[in-house]
Amino acid sequence: MEEVENSSKRKAAELDSEDNSTAAVPDGQQPLPCSATKRPNLARSCIHEVAVPNGYDLAKDEVVNGTLSNPVFNGEMAKTDKQKVIYTSPLKALSNQKYRELSQEFSDVGLMTGDVTLQPNATCLVMTTEILRAMLYRGSEVIKEVGWVIFDEIHYMKDRERGVVWEESIVFLPPAIKMVFLSATMSNATEFAEWICNLHKQPCHVVYTDFRPTPLQHYVFPIGGFGLYLVVDENGQFREDNFLKLQDTFAKQPSQLDGRKGGGPKANGRIAKGGNASGTSDIYIIVKVGQDEFWPYFVFTSVKKWDGDSNRYIGSGEYIQMSGRAGHRGKDKRGICVIMIDEKMEMSVIKDMVLGKPAPLISTFRLSYYTILNLLSRAEGQFTAEHVIQNSFHQFQYEKALPEVVQKITSLENEASLLDSSGENDLAEYHKLVLDISELEKKIMSEMIRRERALLYLVPGRLVKVRDGSTDWGWGVVVNVVKKPAASSTLPPALSASRGNNYIVDTLLHCSSSSNENGSRSKPCPPRPGEKGEMHVVPVPLPLVSGLSSVRINIPSDLRPPEARQNILSAVQELGKCYPQGLPNLHPIAVKILLT
Repeated sequence: MEEVENSSKRKAAELDSEDNSTAAVPDGQQPLPCSATKRPNLARSCIHEVAVPNGYDLAKDEVVNGTLSNPVFNGEMAKTDKQKVIYTSPLKALSNQKYRELSQEFSDVGLMTGDVTLQPNATCLVMTTEILRAMLYRGSEVIKEVGWVIFDEIHYMKDRERGVVWEESIVFLPPAIKMVFLSATMSNATEFAEWICNLHKQPCHVVYTDFRPTPLQHYVFPIGGFGLYLVVDENGQFREDNFLKLQDTFAKQPSQLDGRKGGGPKANGRIAKGGNASGTSDIYIIVKVGQDEFWPYFVFTSVKKWDGDSNRYIGSGEYIQMSGRAGHRGKDKRGICVIMIDEKMEMSVIKDMVLGKPAPLISTFRLSYYTILNLLSRAEGQFTAEHVIQNSFHQFQYEKALPEVVQKITSLENEASLLDSSGENDLAEYHKLVLDISELEKKIMSEMIRRERALLYLVPGRLVKVRDGSTDWGWGVVVNVVKKPAASSTLPPALSASRGNNYIVDTLLHCSSSSNENGSRSKPCPPRPGEKGEMHVVPVPLPLVSGLSSVRINIPSDLRPPEARQNILSAVQELGKCYPQGLPNLHPIAVKILLT
């Protein structure tokens, strides 16, 4: 793949509302005229860059694309060139909204989604990106009449499930069709532009700005509490004093909420999102407080989301996208965002969420069966799987990062060659001894967990270590040992009994909270790093017990209340602090002596 040169020209203007003067810009750069007034203490800037393919002669299209010292697009637009324009969006609801908005401006607008088709022969067509890809697959005649394609919310390309739709559509579009990409959360727009110009062998202009015409204010509301706390003002300044006041409200909540029903602040907070207008609903309180001063405003009822892997805080890019719906240009003087939180948040967490920069666009391209079948049956040999892979954004990012990876490998190899290898034999011998010790420990444990020995020590409260293949559960607490019903087996009775597979150890293990997401009983798994998790009784086959500790703890007779199980988790964690080198193991010699 050719190396892409990123020749760019930046035009930046900073306008102050007091003197209306333009700030100085580097030599060779022209200030961008701004006719709108500015709010105080904020700089308004617009950056214009252009990426060109390697070896491209920009002078031949100077009238269209300008020069490297002054990039500007002066090409024919579809409206004057009598060509069709396709406007794509990721959601049907957004497509319907754009259809209504464009219909108010233009008379010839059509809509194509999976549910509705209106005026499919219109000059301006609004559709979902999936519809566009399907048209490209089947070689629709409509594509031959298209001059421009507008991709709204292009950052959806990093979506794990649907991102490949955008990537394939861009790869399949003919080079003669001009493209416009819209996004409020693409921090690596220049890299994306390099891919586009490398793919279609045409210059790609990047115009972006951090300026927001309608300023935003960000408030936080403590669930189950009272009051709105301004944490980020309209100038983008974080108000630490207000955040500390917010944290103080959580310390006061337990005493204030003792008389309420719902089992504590968190449970009450979940209930309070609904309710009625009696004054106990958190939503009602927000509306009551803000209806006179803040209306309208955008409310985040939670700062966490389930992304398919974990229940995490929303990212800065996601927050920017959703909070951008607060405050409409030309209609509102400011936009108000209210964030409802139901637990103490670190200052750095909420700072990164509200003021952080969006994550870069990383390709999630994959070659699916759907793509392969369409390439074979519907694309009529125009494209191959190799062509799609070679021209994907994923491949472009990989090849772009490759020189840096090679340089790093070379640097590490050079460092390794300078290392003193005088102790290499001793290190190899030490490593062999570690492996031998590990094998001996496995043999000892296999003898200790034999049925006639292990059942004497697997009593309630005993701490045991559990390992299932590569999954290390760590230490758990024995609750009970039960014998599985005998199953039909071709093995002799003596051999079958000696294997110990017919015993189940009910063990309290530290599990991920996502094990019971949406009430479903999926396979238990250990908590992820940083996840709080919770204790659950898990049936463990006897052979999966990989360690017996000499430590026992008292367990309550009723383990159904979550508080009882969490107390045991706290006890196990405290024991881990008391024994930083590891819990003491049950001595195998003592076990043998007691048995004899």
